[in-house]
Amino acid sequence: MDRSRPAKMAGGADWNCPFPAEADSDQIDDAYVTIKVKLKIDGSPEAVTVVQDPGHGFGREARKCAMGKRWEPPLDPDGNAFAGSTN
Repeated sequence: MDRSRPAKMAGGADWNCPFPAEADSDQIDDAYVTIKVKLKIDGSPEAVTVVQDPGHGFGREARKCAMGKRWEPPLDPDGNAFAGSTN
């Protein structure tokens, strides 16, 4: 049986991150940031790369927020954790 799985945020996908002050002052209500999280074997974030940043502080806040989250590392076909990245 294949037990592999990709890396994912632990506890679901509820971000609850701080809203950037620049977006508030520019009256921007929402935006989407694409990030890639490099994880250690224990699931702790090693690095976060902002792939797509809409500006107004969203990329900065998404990076800081992702670094503070708990993650589940990817698993190989035998179910063993390994260092990897989110997609």
